[in-house]
Amino acid sequence: MSEPFEQFKDKQDFLDWIKREADFSRPQDKDACVFYSGLIGQNQKTAEESCNRHNYSTIEQTQGGKTLDSLDLWNQGGRYGLSRPDVEEIWGVASEKYAEQVEGKVYCYVLAATNDSAFLEKELPTLLENDKVTHINEIPREELQNEYETGQKTLKEIHQEVTRGVKEIAYEPEPHKYDVEIDGKIYHIQIEGDNPDQALEDYLADEKNVQALISMKQGETLTIETERKQETQTQQQAYEQTR
Repeated sequence: MSEPFEQFKDKQDFLDWIKREADFSRPQDKDACVFYSGLIGQNQKTAEESCNRHNYSTIEQTQGGKTLDSLDLWNQGGRYGLSRPDVEEIWGVASEKYAEQVEGKVYCYVLAATNDSAFLEKELPTLLENDKVTHINEIPREELQNEYETGQKTLKEIHQEVTRGVKEIAYEPEPHKYDVEIDGKIYHIQIEGDNPDQALEDYLADEKNVQALISMKQGETLTIETERKQETQTQQQAYEQTR
């Protein structure tokens, strides 16, 4: 733990550090930044999976985010005189600065984010004003900003539009593709969902599956859906209810 934090005594010390010194800009080795909110951790999981697939970054992977995360304020905030509402405010101010400092394309996994969430209260309004941001969930930022500033849409309606923009990205993960060689011939398999390597191993362990694969026409691709794929379909139904 760095020395300055040993001297922090209350919430204001953290807020001052965030405003004056903390850096929440996109890491240079990352291609885009990601925001998440809602669904009690499910959107965070989806966001982190997206980061792993696409070389994106969440706030926790920025320099300032790593520092805050390492302090584990949610569990250790008491040593700095922090209550849970204090920690929520600290991370809220941090996420607002994150939204100020990001640039280029950003992706927001925010299905079912509430009106009092940090995303709707701080992050989304800040992203709309950030002229360094080009797209939010593949929608041009200027288009969204114009809709909001001219009164064509409320902030909640912008949130719903953003949610639709990320639907395919968030809830239809890219399939994992494999070329399997059997008796000198190549067979194509794609697996949609979690643990694709294990799913492939389990599938090929069954001789009946191997024979079914061999019987396929040359050039055809076998698609296997895992449990995660089924879960994303449930999330997609939740999305449809927000429309």
